[in-house]
Amino acid sequence: MVASRRSPLLCLSLGILAAPVSATAARHLGAHVHGVTTLNIALDGQLLSIEGEMPGVNIVGFEHPPHTEAERTTLSDSEATLRNPAEWMKPNAEARCKITTAEVSDDGFRADAHKGDHADFDTHYLFTCEAPLDLRTIELSLIQRFPGTHEVRVNAVLPSGQAEEVFTTPVASISFSPNVP
Repeated sequence: MVASRRSPLLCLSLGILAAPVSATAARHLGAHVHGVTTLNIALDGQLLSIEGEMPGVNIVGFEHPPHTEAERTTLSDSEATLRNPAEWMKPNAEARCKITTAEVSDDGFRADAHKGDHADFDTHYLFTCEAPLDLRTIELSLIQRFPGTHEVRVNAVLPSGQAEEVFTTPVASISFSPNVP
C-alpha cells in the first residue's frame, strides 16, 4: 500500500465538505442511506483526491459477513474493482492524471462484525495530474458497475470553486468549470 500524501488544504477542504453531510446523515438518516454513494473530490495543485462513502449493500448486495462462497466471491471481486478505480472512474485524458493511491476499507463484513450493524466501504483515491488546469470532466460508471447504487452525490472543491451534483444515470460525466490559475 502506498502511503497517502494529503496536503493540509486538501484535508481541510474535504473536512469542510464532509462535515455537514456526515452530521446530517448521522442525525436524520443513520450511518448511511441504501442506494446512495457520496464522493468528495478536491484538487490541490497536481493532487486530485477522491474519497467515497458507500453502503455495503450498494456494492455487494448484503451487509453482513459473507456466509456462502458466492458472497465471499462477490465481496472479493467488488473490493478488487474498488481498488482499481480505472474500471469505473476516468478523469479526462488531457489532465494526464495517474492513480498513485487506492485505499479501500470495509466495515461490517468481517466475522467479528456485530449482527444487525450496517456495513460500509470507505475509499480514498489520490491521482497526480500532470496538467491539472486541464481537468474538465471525470467519467463515472459507478452506478453501472454496482447496480445497488442508485444515486451518486458529488461534492467538489476545485481552484474554480465548489460544486455539488447528484447523478442517477448508469454512466455520468462530472463536469468542472475551467480552472483559474
